[in-house]
Amino acid sequence: MHEKERKKDIIMQHATIVTQIRRLNVYKPHSCGCDVCDQIAVVERQVFDFFGFMWTCIVVNFVQIIVVIAGLFGVCQDRAKIVVVVSISR
Repeated sequence: MHEKERKKDIIMQHATIVTQIRRLNVYKPHSCGCDVCDQIAVVERQVFDFFGFMWTCIVVNFVQIIVVIAGLFGVCQDRAKIVVVVSISR
Protein backbone atom coordinates (compact mmCIF):
# COMPACT_ATOMS: atom_id res chain seq x y z
CA MET A 1 0.00 0.00 0.00
CA HIS A 2 2.80 2.37 0.81
CA GLU A 3 4.30 1.95 -2.70
CA LYS A 4 1.00 2.79 -4.42
CA GLU A 5 0.58 5.94 -2.35
CA ARG A 6 4.14 7.01 -3.19
CA LYS A 7 3.55 6.56 -6.93
CA LYS A 8 0.30 8.49 -6.66
CA ASP A 9 2.10 11.36 -4.88
CA ILE A 10 4.79 11.44 -7.58
CA ILE A 11 2.15 11.62 -10.31
CA MET A 12 0.35 14.42 -8.50
CA GLN A 13 3.59 16.37 -8.04
CA HIS A 14 4.37 16.00 -11.72
CA ALA A 15 0.89 17.22 -12.66
CA THR A 16 1.20 20.30 -10.46
CA ILE A 17 4.65 21.12 -11.88
CA VAL A 18 3.34 20.86 -15.44
CA THR A 19 0.39 23.07 -14.53
CA GLN A 20 2.67 25.70 -12.98
CA ILE A 21 4.92 25.72 -16.03
CA ARG A 22 1.96 26.22 -18.34
CA ARG A 23 0.68 29.07 -16.19
CA LEU A 24 4.04 30.81 -16.52
CA ASN A 25 3.77 30.58 -20.33
CA VAL A 26 7.15 28.91 -20.46
CA TYR A 27 5.71 25.83 -22.11
CA LYS A 28 4.29 26.62 -25.53
CA PRO A 29 3.30 23.56 -27.56
CA HIS A 30 3.49 23.78 -31.32
CA SER A 31 0.26 24.32 -33.15
CA CYS A 32 0.05 21.04 -35.05
CA GLY A 33 0.52 18.43 -32.35
CA CYS A 34 1.00 15.54 -34.76
CA ASP A 35 3.79 12.98 -34.71
CA VAL A 36 4.60 13.49 -38.38
CA CYS A 37 5.63 17.10 -37.79
CA ASP A 38 7.82 16.02 -34.88
CA GLN A 39 9.50 13.34 -37.00
CA ILE A 40 10.12 15.79 -39.84
CA ALA A 41 11.65 18.26 -37.39
CA VAL A 42 13.92 15.56 -35.95
CA VAL A 43 15.12 14.43 -39.38
CA GLU A 44 15.70 18.03 -40.44
CA ARG A 45 17.73 18.71 -37.30
CA GLN A 46 19.84 15.58 -37.83
CA VAL A 47 20.53 16.47 -41.46
CA PHE A 48 21.60 20.02 -40.64
CA ASP A 49 23.69 18.84 -37.70
CA PHE A 50 25.46 16.31 -39.91
CA PHE A 51 26.00 18.56 -42.91
CA GLY A 52 26.73 21.66 -40.85
CA PHE A 53 30.46 21.10 -40.69
CA MET A 54 30.93 19.66 -44.16
CA TRP A 55 28.62 21.77 -46.33
CA THR A 56 31.51 23.42 -48.17
CA CYS A 57 32.86 20.06 -49.33
CA ILE A 58 29.43 19.05 -50.56
CA VAL A 59 28.89 22.33 -52.44
CA VAL A 60 32.34 22.17 -54.07
CA ASN A 61 31.80 18.57 -55.20
CA PHE A 62 28.38 19.48 -56.61
CA VAL A 63 29.80 22.43 -58.55
CA GLN A 64 32.64 20.26 -59.85
CA ILE A 65 30.19 17.65 -61.14
CA ILE A 66 28.12 20.35 -62.89
CA VAL A 67 31.26 21.80 -64.52
CA VAL A 68 32.37 18.37 -65.76
CA ILE A 69 28.94 17.69 -67.25
CA ALA A 70 28.93 21.10 -68.95
CA GLY A 71 32.45 20.41 -70.27
CA LEU A 72 31.36 17.08 -71.72
CA PHE A 73 28.51 18.78 -73.57
CA GLY A 74 30.94 21.39 -74.87
CA VAL A 75 33.32 18.69 -76.12
CA CYS A 76 30.49 16.91 -77.91
CA GLN A 77 29.42 20.13 -79.66
CA ASP A 78 32.87 21.36 -80.73
CA ARG A 79 34.73 18.08 -81.18
CA ALA A 80 36.34 19.04 -84.50
CA LYS A 81 37.66 22.37 -83.25
CA ILE A 82 39.12 20.74 -80.13
CA VAL A 83 40.87 18.06 -82.20
CA VAL A 84 42.40 20.75 -84.43
CA VAL A 85 43.57 22.83 -81.44
CA VAL A 86 45.07 19.82 -79.69
CA SER A 87 46.84 18.59 -82.83
CA ILE A 88 48.29 22.04 -83.54
CA SER A 89 49.50 22.55 -79.99
CA ARG A 90 51.51 19.31 -79.99
